[in-house]
Amino acid sequence: MKLIHHATINPDKPAVINANGDTLSFIELKQQSAQLAHLLHELGLRRGDNIAILLKNCHQYLIIAWAAQRSLLHPCKAVITPSRYDFSDSKELAKELIQFCQQKIAHFKCPRRIDFASLPRIETGKLLRRKLKEYYATSEHPH
Repeated sequence: MKLIHHATINPDKPAVINANGDTLSFIELKQQSAQLAHLLHELGLRRGDNIAILLKNCHQYLIIAWAAQRSLLHPCKAVITPSRYDFSDSKELAKELIQFCQQKIAHFKCPRRIDFASLPRIETGKLLRRKLKEYYATSEHPH
């Protein structure tokens, strides 16, 4: 599927319809994935870097996957069943994900840390990049 083509030809047609009936149009998918791709670049991810995507089954996965494709990033291939993990114990899950990455990819490409947090957004779903940058730039946040 060519996202840019569909966003140009059918911008308002739904690209995703979830179980609740909420929709995400092709143009929204294109815009939000482009915005996230820019943010990933600003956070230091470059072509060929590995990323891990851990989400429940939701339309945000497609936004992240398209952003990764735009940035030429490589998602790690892992299958994690949601019933196996309790996301309230995120430190243990982060530790397990880092160990998984250490087994599968080169040491220098492994993440040093994994954060589980909601991304700051406005009502329309647009990312608030400034707030995200401020969060990671503060001295209280462990780098």
